[in-house]
Amino acid sequence: MKKTLDQAVGMYVNRIKTYRDISQEEEQKIICYMQSVEKDGIVCENVDTMITTLYWHV
Repeated sequence: MKKTLDQAVGMYVNRIKTYRDISQEEEQKIICYMQSVEKDGIVCENVDTMITTLYWHV
């Protein structure tokens, strides 16, 4: 998934805020991290998903 820096920051900050409130300092740390991983204004995220079923006999 490719997003602009602003889109990525907004997405991740909002995702974290759904779980708990974050301070301005924590939000700034997220912004700094996103700035450190962006290339040419784009933040790339690679996700590999595996769907599985777990069952056991009771």
